Amino acid sequence: MTPEAKEHFDKARQCLIRARTILDAGVGEDAGRNAYLAAFHAAQALIAERTGKDAKTHRGVHTQFARLTRHEPRLGRARAAIDTAEQFVARVAEVLT
Repeated sequence: MTPEAKEHFDKARQCLIRARTILDAGVGEDAGRNAYLAAFHAAQALIAERTGKDAKTHRGVHTQFARLTRHEPRLGRARAAIDTAEQFVARVAEVLT
């Protein structure tokens, strides 16, 4: 694993640990936020490992991850979860603007 990918993966693990701790404390919304960040950093790790580059934007991570994993059925549910979260954020942004 490249140093860049390892750094992203370590962040993912830290976010997941925080998510579990926060969920145990009964704060579901904050636990969900940290769980999403864990998935996001894991996606960044995969991108860094496969391309040697970091995605520059949030949308770039989603796009690159989808492109790099489109032929990997094991990651299909992960792509769907990230896409759903992205759509939700976009809808909330529309309501707020």
